[in-house]
Amino acid sequence: MTPLSAKISPYSEDWESPTEYFGVVKDSKYTVIGVTLSTERRVSKREWGALQCERAPAPKSALLKSAARTGDIILVGGEGVEAAAHSAVLVDVPYFEAKLREEWSGTTGWNLHNKLRLRLPCAVDQKTLKLFLRCIYGDVKPLYKVEPTSLLLQEVLALADACNIPDVCADVIRVVEVTSENVNSWLEWLLKEHGADAEPIQQQVVKVMRDQLQSALERQKLTVEQLAAMSRFLAGSDSLQVAP
Repeated sequence: MTPLSAKISPYSEDWESPTEYFGVVKDSKYTVIGVTLSTERRVSKREWGALQCERAPAPKSALLKSAARTGDIILVGGEGVEAAAHSAVLVDVPYFEAKLREEWSGTTGWNLHNKLRLRLPCAVDQKTLKLFLRCIYGDVKPLYKVEPTSLLLQEVLALADACNIPDVCADVIRVVEVTSENVNSWLEWLLKEHGADAEPIQQQVVKVMRDQLQSALERQKLTVEQLAAMSRFLAGSDSLQVAP
């Protein structure tokens, strides 16, 4: 919030009296003070994303309420993990488009009464599948209600990445917060091959690990062997490559 600023126009003998100045009648008894108020609010990327969601067009997620009745697809995420959906929405997703084209070119008939079962590219739980579907249907507001350090976001991101949905991946990455508690899990995620732009998460991981290393050095928690290993690592860091 910027401080209040005020511009004071002192009394002048040149003023015509009485004269109205911004609704204030001034004469020899008054000094006119013009006050300009200015406010500024700083928001994080997460907050800005949430604000954008509020102004976005109405998503298709309302269809999910009746998907069990109106949907023609059953998505299978694992043992006992299923959710109804609509082919008209899923066809915009590259992974599902390829699957649906295979079915359309075949002889198997499927409709509201004979729903097509499609297995997801990776196993997920019901909570992940539900949040993933909301995002596919254009409603990313629930993402901003998830704790940013929760690994639920990692599960949704992995599924969106496997289905080749860069917009959803970007929405999830915008929300993620890497901490000392979840950094190892995100590091394991980074070691895998991804189609999504993982640079923002990698930057967070590097920062957290740098802080951890600095803390360990300050507290002298590293052994001589660990320091020697670190020295060898730093000496050869320019030539290091992560195995695919």
